Amino acid sequence: MHTTADVSNLSSTLSFIGPAVGPLYWSYLAERKGRRITLLSSLAAFALFSGLSGAASSIAMLVGMRVLGAFWSCAGTVAGAAMVADIWPSKTRGLAMSIFYLGPSTGPALGPVIGGVLVEVWGWRAVQWFLAAYTGVVLILVVVCLPETLRLEDRSALVQKWRNSNISCWKRTLLHLGDCIGGPLRIVAHLRYPVIKGGALPSSQRCS
Repeated sequence: MHTTADVSNLSSTLSFIGPAVGPLYWSYLAERKGRRITLLSSLAAFALFSGLSGAASSIAMLVGMRVLGAFWSCAGTVAGAAMVADIWPSKTRGLAMSIFYLGPSTGPALGPVIGGVLVEVWGWRAVQWFLAAYTGVVLILVVVCLPETLRLEDRSALVQKWRNSNISCWKRTLLHLGDCIGGPLRIVAHLRYPVIKGGALPSSQRCS
């Protein structure tokens, strides 16, 4: 691609927007639609956007596909943690959660090593093709091996709440759509509590 190093670095820097905003929406979807559908949709979309990144013909397409892929890639962390909470009782949940988070913690350590080898041998597009293929394998494993863990009574209660509302179908659809878009942003209001703000701000400074 005919571009500068500064512009090409945008594909990495702007991709941090996805993991910053995505978990708000994925956790909201996982609580209302289920953990499994959240994982399946995110894995399928991430595989698609990774493949499109590998086939990008311009820097604009590469940056756009990587930003979209980053947004769809972060569902596994929130949905996976929710699955751990669904399956393990409170007495053993701490150990199970620590084992689960070995994955998100090990990925940033191994990723640059694997990516560096792929870039040196086959070029930068090989990294995106590898991500697409690896995500496809994980998607198949989720389809075959991973059941839904969200309790049926929790999902049915939410569905019944919408059905019992005395509003027209189209207005209910618009309200539901607005809830899906704006609902996750309500969690930002929790930053008004000093305990949460005191934990979130130092963490964001360490990441930056």
